[in-house]
Amino acid sequence: MPDFTLDDLNNRNKTRQKAAIDYFSAEISPEDSAAIEKSFSDNPKSESGIIYSIILGRRGNREVIDRMILYLQDKNYSLQKKAELALISIGKNAVEPLIKATAIEDDVLLKKIAAILRNMSETNISLMQKMLESGTLPMKLIAAKVLGKIKNDDKVLISLVKALANDDHNLDEIVLNSIVEAGEKIIPFIQKIFKNCNERIAKILMEALYRIGKPSTKLLLECLESPNLFLRRHAPYAIRFANDVETLKKIVATLDDSDYFVCESAYKNLVVNVKEAHYLIIKKLEENCSENAMHWLIKVLNSDFETNSEFVLLYMMNQEEIKTQGITAITPNLKISLTNAVSEKLNPVLISRLIKMLGDPDFFVRENALYILAENGRKFIPQIIMALGDPNEDVRGGLITILKIIRDEAFGQLIENLRTGNNEMRYNCAYALGFMENTAAIEPLKLSLTDGNDWVREYAIMSLGKLGEAQALIGMLARANDQTRMQISKALSFCGDNAVEPLIDALRNAPVDKREPIARSIMGIGEGIRDRVQQVLDGEDNENVRFWLIKIVRSFTKKPEL
Repeated sequence: MPDFTLDDLNNRNKTRQKAAIDYFSAEISPEDSAAIEKSFSDNPKSESGIIYSIILGRRGNREVIDRMILYLQDKNYSLQKKAELALISIGKNAVEPLIKATAIEDDVLLKKIAAILRNMSETNISLMQKMLESGTLPMKLIAAKVLGKIKNDDKVLISLVKALANDDHNLDEIVLNSIVEAGEKIIPFIQKIFKNCNERIAKILMEALYRIGKPSTKLLLECLESPNLFLRRHAPYAIRFANDVETLKKIVATLDDSDYFVCESAYKNLVVNVKEAHYLIIKKLEENCSENAMHWLIKVLNSDFETNSEFVLLYMMNQEEIKTQGITAITPNLKISLTNAVSEKLNPVLISRLIKMLGDPDFFVRENALYILAENGRKFIPQIIMALGDPNEDVRGGLITILKIIRDEAFGQLIENLRTGNNEMRYNCAYALGFMENTAAIEPLKLSLTDGNDWVREYAIMSLGKLGEAQALIGMLARANDQTRMQISKALSFCGDNAVEPLIDALRNAPVDKREPIARSIMGIGEGIRDRVQQVLDGEDNENVRFWLIKIVRSFTKKPEL
């Protein structure tokens, strides 16, 4: 008489239930087998049905196993999970059907299959190694995941490392995780591989050493001074878990390496450990270190600008501050290097320093500052506009160039601040809009002709001229005072040929005593319009208008006036 009955498969005592499952999986009468198959067929998704599937699957029923694999994609999450657990419990009989299912293009299913195979009590290591070596990519991904659980097997570790030669990002990440699971046992293997590997594999294995942590310290310190460039490039960042003074000294010293990527790796380490390395960084800067090292050290300090602003700004002083404090100015090359060092993390203080550099005596310092501001200025447009009041013409010119480069973002803010800004902001906007080459600024500038601030009105006049809006300016001439007429005349000269016809019409239509300012505005356009004015003069009947046209023509030929 059997120890168990079919009722035990649903026993509330979980220990007895599990024992019953194992019992009927091993030996079962034809009658009980038929009863289980019928119960499964009647309700395969029920809890009892899933339990029956384990027994049937263990006994080699492929149809039942395929049904469980199908349930892995069911919309019902609990059914998915139960099917997953059933397949794990079925074990080796489910391996082949699961591997066959990897042909289905479904990343989620692939992850579930990998988890099922990994969690089975027995692993066919040779099959997994074969899959990793010559299977399809999905098979390789699964095999790499499964083999990660195998400990103390040198052949498995070698297979995992060899799999990195496939050059697939997803496979790399799974292999990396599996290598890390091996712990410090993998370190000697990695050391051997470092003797002959490409940079991609070196980078992945360096990340493995980082994740393994402290046991990797000795090998990583050796790599810092290795003649192999690939190892030197990735070791500094990989050893970021070690922030003791001696290790950090070696990282700081690495900044003297001639290779950019070696220095970048050391920089990334120091950013992670900036608090612990602070003293060493300041000490290195005070030792008159190389230009290259200073670039990276300032970049590290700037990563925490709020804490280190005093030291960053010490090397970012403008000409006035250098003269006032009587310190030695840094070289143009170093200025360029340091401005690029801080460019990844800009703030209003650093932006103000870069703006001042637009007026630097050195051409390349100015151009470098302009480039960085153009690249990053979109977040600082109001600050750039306010800086247009700088007394240095080179600074103002550079800022206008920057605003033109970022005009898509800047134009709207210029228009808005022309209307709502304080006095300084409004006249700076009025000034800048003349350079934006966008006639949409004309109407807002016309409104500013009645602004209460003299400078806003003056810059609005000039900008209207630069935008070719002659008609509005000509209409102001008759009622303008002497100073405003001079401003309008200068603005109309910016209009060039476009202003000639409207000005001549205005000259004809103006009262006799209002014609002089109009004539002087025509003169201001320049001798390039002499022939056109002469043609008008030749056909003009009004004696007073002829009088002013003659004066205009003679102003171009430098002859004495009548």
